[in-house]
Amino acid sequence: MQLADLNRLELWLGPTDAGYLEASGTLRDLPPGSHLDPATGHFTWAPAPGYFGTYRLAFVQGGAQTLVDVTLRFVTSDPGQSDVRLFVDTPTDQAVVSGPVTIAGWALAPQASIGSGIDAVHMWATRTDVPGAPAQFVGAAALDGQRPDVAAVFGAQFDRAGFGFTTSVLGPGDYDIVVYAWCHRTGRWEDARMVRVTLGGSRLQNAAASRHPGPA
Repeated sequence: MQLADLNRLELWLGPTDAGYLEASGTLRDLPPGSHLDPATGHFTWAPAPGYFGTYRLAFVQGGAQTLVDVTLRFVTSDPGQSDVRLFVDTPTDQAVVSGPVTIAGWALAPQASIGSGIDAVHMWATRTDVPGAPAQFVGAAALDGQRPDVAAVFGAQFDRAGFGFTTSVLGPGDYDIVVYAWCHRTGRWEDARMVRVTLGGSRLQNAAASRHPGPA
């Protein structure tokens, strides 16, 4: 299988006893950012930045092994030729936030015949401060938000290219939040954007203390 950087792999394997990453002839834990539900065999993997090359995954089903080679490749594209334009306004990269988290921005397909051309925007999050933490589906954004600023650049057709979603499901910690856009014209996930954030907890308190130190 070929997978572009910052994209997401999803497999439906059926009931599966276990899954491993095969490296140098040995079976190791599945890679960070992946998750396997043994009951259904639903496997997901959102590789973190820096994963490139070919990785062999081994799934054990009733004593037999199913091998899947996944090649991760870095893709550079000309923004003028991309099927989707996607931008995350909030949270900003490296932001420190607390409470419910709002993920919002805009997405459009320049070649759409009507409207923004975007059928869905999904958010996933992976804890980066917990080794091996699985990717977590955060939610699907509400679409058709008014964006006159986007329309001023791309045309009146895209005046409702905004998306947004507010979630309280993420606990304190460090996360990579990845936003994916589904293009109506091509019928697939065409682009992804990632922001790295810190949510709540002692890290937030320490950051606040460093900005507003108490009296000596």
